[in-house]
Amino acid sequence: MSVKMVVHLKPPAGCGAGIMKILGIILGLAGVCNSWPVHAETREDAIRRMSRALDEYIIEGIKTTIFFHKRIMANKDFIEGNIDTSFLERIVLE
Repeated sequence: MSVKMVVHLKPPAGCGAGIMKILGIILGLAGVCNSWPVHAETREDAIRRMSRALDEYIIEGIKTTIFFHKRIMANKDFIEGNIDTSFLERIVLE
């Protein structure tokens, strides 16, 4: 396993999103480096907050899944709550 180094990290400020753990960055495991809980009065507001947090989040030096999560937040079926166990497979194939 090659160790990757985060060269720039700017987490989102405010908007109801927070980083719960960054141990994954220290270990070089980008896939487990963050958990982003977002709270809001409605699903629509929560999606809006998460989209904003994803837009504000800057991490350089390692690969991330931010772009993929942005696609999920913008997906019509996700926004409307029309998701099931095949949702991720469908969005990957889009």
